[in-house]
Amino acid sequence: MPQPIGQLLNKPVVRNTAIGIGIAVAVPVAVAVLAPYLRPAARSVIKASVLAFERGREVTAELGEAMEDMVAEVREELRDQRLAAGAAAAAETATDTAQAAGKQAAHNAADTAAGAAEAVAGAAAEAAEHLRRKAG
Repeated sequence: MPQPIGQLLNKPVVRNTAIGIGIAVAVPVAVAVLAPYLRPAARSVIKASVLAFERGREVTAELGEAMEDMVAEVREELRDQRLAAGAAAAAETATDTAQAAGKQAAHNAADTAAGAAEAVAGAAAEAAEHLRRKAG
């Protein structure tokens, strides 16, 4: 004697098969009904993604430029410090050498070294000002 449909659906194999058949029929129908709406939505999503990517690339380029500017400033600062240290070392060496040659020679060498240090510091300051104007 055949079993009622309610009892058949209580069996997992029958119930799962019925669900699978229902999905197999419903999906193509849903796709056919929703297709006119899905294509514009997909285009909108792709368009937003492309715009976001382009904006990200712009921001990355701006950050790269900012980093390059900071690196240039730091290098300039280090160069100025090295020039000043070199000038101080040159002045010290000149002073030591001049003291061995005599007080008058030491005085002249110190004046010369101080003048050289001032010239180097002035050149460094001019270079720094030039770069600031260029960056601004």
